[in-house]
Amino acid sequence: MAAFIDLRVLVSVVNYRSAELVCRMLPDLIRQIDKSRDRIVIVDNQSPDDSFEVLCKFVVSSDFTELVDVVLADKNGGFFFGDKLAIKTAVEKYKTSPSFVWLLNPDTQVLDEALANLVSFLDSYTNAGILGSRLESENGAPQESAFNFCSLASEMLTSTSIGYLNRIFSKSLVSLNYIPDSPTRCDWVAGASMFIRYSVIEDIGLMDETYFLYFEETDFCLQSIRAGWECWYVPTSRVKHFVGQSTGI
Repeated sequence: MAAFIDLRVLVSVVNYRSAELVCRMLPDLIRQIDKSRDRIVIVDNQSPDDSFEVLCKFVVSSDFTELVDVVLADKNGGFFFGDKLAIKTAVEKYKTSPSFVWLLNPDTQVLDEALANLVSFLDSYTNAGILGSRLESENGAPQESAFNFCSLASEMLTSTSIGYLNRIFSKSLVSLNYIPDSPTRCDWVAGASMFIRYSVIEDIGLMDETYFLYFEETDFCLQSIRAGWECWYVPTSRVKHFVGQSTGI
């Protein structure tokens, strides 16, 4: 039985055929967590290769067993299916809910103070419920990771692709059309690094696993905003994102 801890941050990593990427990102992540209050759950979504065994061996050989649990899902149910399993695993093990949940893609690498800056932001902005990090390519170039919701206007602008209309109606575009340098309120953030106040989950429930892959984070942000929470992009939390390496897309 796990000793009781005041669980602060639960980090959820959902793996599918990406064990090498997870093993590469774990040491940097371990260095950032508070080892007395934070825990990591890696869910393997029934990878057809030896991912589960590789992850288990790496956690043991690296002496991470006190901080990291590796769980084998009973099916490949998609991204949020795995995240829900990670959350349920931690809650059952530690008999308490975390204050925050950090959803991280396996094809990411957390940079200095990425976690600390997310926690600090939510401590300061009590109405903020979901945060997104500044995602960067391997060469440090920023990736778009904060967005507006889709609408009839955004679909019409996308289909016409007329520059001056895009400039006039820029607030209707899904893309913010720029990479913010300071914290910016937005409609939704990319799920590669999504930081969630657990009170949001208590308000609207766990994620909708009927979204197998893509747009699940958009829907979750929408439900949270409807419940009165704010969504923010926090560029001081920097995370490298090796796009497509976990999905092949």
